[in-house]
Amino acid sequence: MLEGTRELALSPLFAAATLEYTTKTTADQVALEIAPAHPKAIIKHAGEVITSPVQVDLEVGNNVYAIEVYAEDGTTEKYRVNIVKEVLSKPSCLFTDISNHWAKAEICEAVELGIVKGVSELLFDPNRDVTRTDFTVMLVRALGLNSQEASGLVRFSDDAHIPQWAKEEMNTAILAGIIEGYPSGQFLPAAVILLRLWKLQQD
Repeated sequence: MLEGTRELALSPLFAAATLEYTTKTTADQVALEIAPAHPKAIIKHAGEVITSPVQVDLEVGNNVYAIEVYAEDGTTEKYRVNIVKEVLSKPSCLFTDISNHWAKAEICEAVELGIVKGVSELLFDPNRDVTRTDFTVMLVRALGLNSQEASGLVRFSDDAHIPQWAKEEMNTAILAGIIEGYPSGQFLPAAVILLRLWKLQQD
């Protein structure tokens, strides 16, 4: 089995009497390259004679391939090859601007929990000011509240300044009683949000 030019290790090691093998890869495609022990033996896969490497596409999980070997004396052996395609786990905290930040561990933990996100895949911008919108979104995610559709969002006079990506969390926070607006119709400040969060937890 070839992954590009790299030979994949079979488990167990090949032995004529062993009829089933397993190997693992993260590649989307590998080559079945099988050389018979005897030059006059015939090797088939999917009913076709194999005389050169055969490229096969892999799905995530176990991919099973049946190999048939026909010896010159008429005997036949059937081998089963399990090629397990694994998915590389992508680190969730790749930010290059927090490597020396005092809160790196906490930031990465919050990212893994889905509470915060970076400004891009590689930048978090840890010293950026946290707006009231940011804080509300983090609260909703940290509390695990089910997001509500933004169509019924209570409108503030400064609604145009609430980014579209935060609309559902904002509506969720309003329905949960975490935030309200000023009598003037503006967005509620963070201090009052904290007070209402404390009341919600006590209830």
